[in-house]
Amino acid sequence: MTANELLERYKAGQRDFRGLNLMGIDLSHSVLCGANFSFCNLRNAWMKQANLRGTNLRNTTISRGVLAYADLSGADLSHADLDSCAFFGENLTGANFHKALMGHQPCLSGANLTNVDFTQTFIGLPGGLDNLSVFGATLCNTKFPNGRTWTIKS
Repeated sequence: MTANELLERYKAGQRDFRGLNLMGIDLSHSVLCGANFSFCNLRNAWMKQANLRGTNLRNTTISRGVLAYADLSGADLSHADLDSCAFFGENLTGANFHKALMGHQPCLSGANLTNVDFTQTFIGLPGGLDNLSVFGATLCNTKFPNGRTWTIKS
């Protein structure tokens, strides 16, 4: 399915896109609130500055995807493969990353991580969470893989 076809279907009211192979698709600057992309292949997809509020990305492969400055507030990314994804500057407020795979290069710099659930998420950084890039990120009641909840006030 092409990006134009997907966006036309969304515009016509379709929200269920589960299980599709959308590898390499460019959905940058798109509005896809509440869409169901569970079990999709979104490897190498571009979703820069996309509005993905409340989307279902459960069990989705988004490895090497570009999600910079996207709005994923309230999205379900549980059990997703997010290895080497770029998440900087995103609104992740209330997103669920439970048991997701973030791999070895997660970058959350400048992201809003308020009420985000990272419990049991695999972040395979040398040195563990000490090397997680969260420079400029907002952390408020953020649950990390080790079960601790962090709030950092500036």
